[in-house]
Amino acid sequence: MRLTAPRLSDWLLALLVLASMLFYLVPATAWAGVIAPLSALAVLYIRQRPIPAALALAALQLAMLPLDVDPENPAPLASMLIATYTLGRSSRLGWAIVTASVYLLSFLVLDFSVGTVGFVTVIIGGVFTFGVLVRRRTDRAHRARHTANALEETNLAGHTARVVADERARLGGQALHVVRGSVDAMRTDAAAAMITLDPALIARIAERGRAAITELRWMLGLLRTEAEPDARAPSRRRLNQVTDAGVAAVLIMLTILDAHLPEQPRVSAIGWVLLLALPATIILRRRYPAWSCLAAAVIFAAVTLSGTPLFIGFGIGSMVSVSLLAWSAAVSGRRLDWLSFTGLVIAATLPVLVAEPGNVPMLLAIFVIPAFAGHQWSARDRERCRAEERAAALQGEIDRRVERAVRAERLRLARELHDVTSHAVGVMVLQAAAADTLKHTDAEAARRALVTVENVGAKVLAEITLLFDLLDAGAIGGPGLAGAPVEPLGDLVERMRSAGMTIDFAESRPQQEEQTRTTTGNGDCVAEEPAAIAYRVVQEALTNVARHSPAAAVRVRVTHTANEIQVQVDDDGAGFDPGVASAGFGLAGLTERVRAGGGHFTAGPRPGGGFAVSAKIRCQEEAAPQVETTSAAWFAAFGHDDFDIVDHHVKRMETP
Repeated sequence: MRLTAPRLSDWLLALLVLASMLFYLVPATAWAGVIAPLSALAVLYIRQRPIPAALALAALQLAMLPLDVDPENPAPLASMLIATYTLGRSSRLGWAIVTASVYLLSFLVLDFSVGTVGFVTVIIGGVFTFGVLVRRRTDRAHRARHTANALEETNLAGHTARVVADERARLGGQALHVVRGSVDAMRTDAAAAMITLDPALIARIAERGRAAITELRWMLGLLRTEAEPDARAPSRRRLNQVTDAGVAAVLIMLTILDAHLPEQPRVSAIGWVLLLALPATIILRRRYPAWSCLAAAVIFAAVTLSGTPLFIGFGIGSMVSVSLLAWSAAVSGRRLDWLSFTGLVIAATLPVLVAEPGNVPMLLAIFVIPAFAGHQWSARDRERCRAEERAAALQGEIDRRVERAVRAERLRLARELHDVTSHAVGVMVLQAAAADTLKHTDAEAARRALVTVENVGAKVLAEITLLFDLLDAGAIGGPGLAGAPVEPLGDLVERMRSAGMTIDFAESRPQQEEQTRTTTGNGDCVAEEPAAIAYRVVQEALTNVARHSPAAAVRVRVTHTANEIQVQVDDDGAGFDPGVASAGFGLAGLTERVRAGGGHFTAGPRPGGGFAVSAKIRCQEEAAPQVETTSAAWFAAFGHDDFDIVDHHVKRMETP
């Protein structure tokens, strides 16, 4: 990467380094006119080339070794802090650590005393750490912005289509595979049983049907299950408090060790209390930074009045404490926090300015660098929060739209699977029960029942094969997938009559005085989807009567008009078995189908006994609101469906 023109901030830092080095080096060496400009030049480009610039500054630091410059001369302080902080912010962290270590050694070569090693290591290590923290927060803000931008550019329609297709293939394919295998096995058993009327084979047909519908019921329940909301992330406040308490304990131990170093002045009892109280102020620095800074300012003032040194030994405990307080005040950034922090700086600096003015630059650096880094961190964190909030809002909108699409697709898929499979399997079980009953008294009638089992199985296998083809083509779940049935309603009624039901059926058209039997499933309302829905309503109602009221008489009326199809199915309730539980999805699916097309659907007990199903299915194509009804509400309201038909009739077969 080629060098670019320095920014204004680069020029200001370079001028600061030039001025400070000239101020402190000119009285110490004649080479100040060379070292200061070269150091300023390195700082000017350190943002673009942090590692070469820091190595150049280390070389200039070593160049002062033969010039007899006092090791405690603060001339290189500004360049040291800038270089170390910039290295911490470098993206090449490994090389930055190596370079920072070399830079540290260049200072220790000048003065390798125990005090210098501890002090310089803490300063360079702390400033480097602040740089790393700011760098990580900056990277996180960049990632959040990138995520938000990517979400803004998301093709919502394409993304939704992919998710829906995956859900469809996963659940629909599994359900179709299970049902196809069961139906195929039932057909095979029926074909074998027609020859010998073997009771075991006939009973196995019912058992397979019961297993297939049990499996299908579970799968459709899965299809209709609402997605559960994500759990909220746990709060980190308690962890932060524990961490700060642990850091305060470590700093108290370091302060005690500092006080026991050789040649340390005696500390009074009140001095010990004050020195150990200073690290304790960081415990509440996150929640109450202003009060923590004020407490530290009072402690510094009391330390000065009691004659206790501000920094005992290496001063590590006190330096880290005030650095953390400066960081927290800057991160919070409120006016009260900055005012409290200013009071802390004044309370700590005035005594040093009076007693040891040469140490003021280093003391100010201990306050300024963490405050500057904390301010930078806070700014990047605000950017991250804004970007993450924007990304969360976008992701939430995408998730809501995808969830609605997936939910609608799952409901449609559940209806299609129910329509294609549950009635057919139920009829097969009914015919198997009839064959089992007639095998000893009327063998031919028993064989006809088994033929019906085989024929119905062949029909449902053909429909399942079609569903598989549509599944592979990505079309399953669309409106009217099952389509208008190829057989007329009259054939459906006859098939149910052959299973022993008493049905009074009539289908009427406009301008007809008498109700007559028809041979088609369509009247003047010729739209394919309304005709298919009408067929499914009658099919579902008759299947439920067979399940709940096998001895009932049923009245079916289907009226076609130019704008709608009216379906009314009533039974007299004779033989109703209230002990049979219901937990299926047939009426819930019909309600969704009819209402989605702008029609009206009701189902419930009749005042005089029995059960009634009524539907008005609109034929004209009008935009209608999509009404999604949770399955649990309809189950509670109606209590009818055909999924337990196998259990009910198998119980009847087993009853003497």
